[in-house]
Amino acid sequence: LIKSNRDQCVFTEDGFIYLFDKLSADSLKRFWRCKYKHECKARVHTEIDSLDVLKRINEHTHDSEAAKVEVTVAINRLKNRAAETVEPTSTVINECISRLSEAAKVGNTIIFFSFKC
Repeated sequence: LIKSNRDQCVFTEDGFIYLFDKLSADSLKRFWRCKYKHECKARVHTEIDSLDVLKRINEHTHDSEAAKVEVTVAINRLKNRAAETVEPTSTVINECISRLSEAAKVGNTIIFFSFKC
């Protein structure tokens, strides 16, 4: 699990991003909806603790965004690491960028310099 810029729980799978919607009535499952909730009706149900996918509802109406997911995860790691270290910010950023795939670096590296902590 990662956090969005608005401090919302985010689940990623197969290059798609899901936002937490609600818990099941028995509180044993988490219900997630595609981040493009107005255009895409895809949903996923997961175990509460392990996050194993139990059920998929509807197909996505858009392509996956594997590179964007990778960058989102990297930004979350960057924020966590920056909060826990005394290393210079440039060192932390450069190390996080160096771990990205080439697909994620192309067109996305600038995101690292524009996100809000």
